[in-house]
Amino acid sequence: MASDPAASRQPPIKLLQIGKYFFPDQGGVETVTQAISDALWPHGIQADVLCFSRRRDYPAPGLPYQIIRAKTDFRLSNKSFSVDYVRKIAALAPQYDAALLHVPNPIGMLGALRLWKNKPLLVLWHADITTYPLLGRVLRGYERALIRQSAGVIVPTDAHVSGSYVAQELAAKATVIPFPFDRTRLPLPNRSAPGISRVRQFAGSRRIVLSVGRLVGYKGFDVLVASASRLADDLCVVIAGSGPLAGALQAEVVRQNAGGKVLLLGSVDDADLAALYEAAYAVAVPSVTRAEMYGVTQVEAMSFARPVVSTNIPGSGVSQVNLHDETGLVVTPGDCIELADALNRLAKDEQLYRRLSVGAERSIRETHDLSRAGGKVAALVRSVLPAAATRGQS
Repeated sequence: MASDPAASRQPPIKLLQIGKYFFPDQGGVETVTQAISDALWPHGIQADVLCFSRRRDYPAPGLPYQIIRAKTDFRLSNKSFSVDYVRKIAALAPQYDAALLHVPNPIGMLGALRLWKNKPLLVLWHADITTYPLLGRVLRGYERALIRQSAGVIVPTDAHVSGSYVAQELAAKATVIPFPFDRTRLPLPNRSAPGISRVRQFAGSRRIVLSVGRLVGYKGFDVLVASASRLADDLCVVIAGSGPLAGALQAEVVRQNAGGKVLLLGSVDDADLAALYEAAYAVAVPSVTRAEMYGVTQVEAMSFARPVVSTNIPGSGVSQVNLHDETGLVVTPGDCIELADALNRLAKDEQLYRRLSVGAERSIRETHDLSRAGGKVAALVRSVLPAAATRGQS
């Protein structure tokens, strides 16, 4: 690994990550974006981040790389539109050796296609556009053009290629690199937080099945609620997150008469989230569509040595992150009976639980380690740069 570039006489390679949002704005893509910048810095690459803003004021990040926030003109569902964002892509291009574009991101994709032509462009393919099929069809040609223009595409699992609607184009450019994960990103658990006290009071002596994410349809939280009545008496479910389906999910809890088994906790900060993972017995990721392609929650859970019960979504990489019978159990999406059976099996079979717990922790060390995965990203960045740009770097 290269030494800290701040202590070196050699200036760092400068990479611009063209992302969506950045901490304290939270989400799976945002977690990955920060992890990549953190992972590349010790390898002599300063990975600054261009992102949209959701508010007027942000705290100073105190990071060795820059966060460049563009004014958001308006949002449509979870998509942001910003003229300032496109202008910044053009203005920043001369200052950087290369760019890494996170997709799906229609505005970033169109801006990079038009304005990032004279420097190497890498693409990180998080997912196809599946939530909005019409938008996906409209942008399909642009996505193919983007792949052709790119110097390479990073995908976190093989399924991101084989299951994609642009599989042929991706196969020619893709490099599989699991997302880098920094266990220290989650702070020490806040065991005295009011939300955690509420969870303990709700759970009592029961073991906690935790599920985390935005309350949206593809996450399959309604399936988890439906499974609750079939769970063993010593298990309960805690769902942490907020979103547009909060009201509908609460109504489903009432309809299923599951208020004694399911707690909808709402949003939590990172310290509370760490305490929830620590308190959990297992973590459920009941997603039902390819809008869930990876599941960062799975990796977070495994970093606490918690087995995961997730789903085998056709064309998704979720079951390549949580390996069946190695780091957790994998069930059929949408099947509340199979989901409950798997969670009950974990609770009853202590030997299985211990083996999967060890496997989960091993997966973090061997597959998702920040330095190991970051080194692979750094090597790919250097491989696409002209020799002059990497001279003197190690």
